[in-house]
Amino acid sequence: MTLKQQMQTDLNDVFFKNDEFSEEITYQGTNLNAHVLRKKDIAEDSSSVCEEALLYIKKSDIPNDNESNHMEECFFDGVTWNVEHRESHDTFVEVVYVRRKEAYKGKI
Repeated sequence: MTLKQQMQTDLNDVFFKNDEFSEEITYQGTNLNAHVLRKKDIAEDSSSVCEEALLYIKKSDIPNDNESNHMEECFFDGVTWNVEHRESHDTFVEVVYVRRKEAYKGKI
């Protein structure tokens, strides 16, 4: 097995497995596994509601993968999120910056 094949296997069997590090989200109408890093997780402020998040998604799972992120949306935590920006740092994973589509209106 080559290093590239081993890395792909590790992504599938560990990092993007629901019972390990990832959770299921809906991205452009497609259910897939992503590692979700919520801004409140980054700031360690558990009293606030998450308005922004980073998604780590396998490139091979992103539907209609292209350079344009015009009007891309995803759904998790019971709300819709707008894709603000996407970055690619390697051949396997895409980093997707998202923001809640509507501001939180509940009590904290």
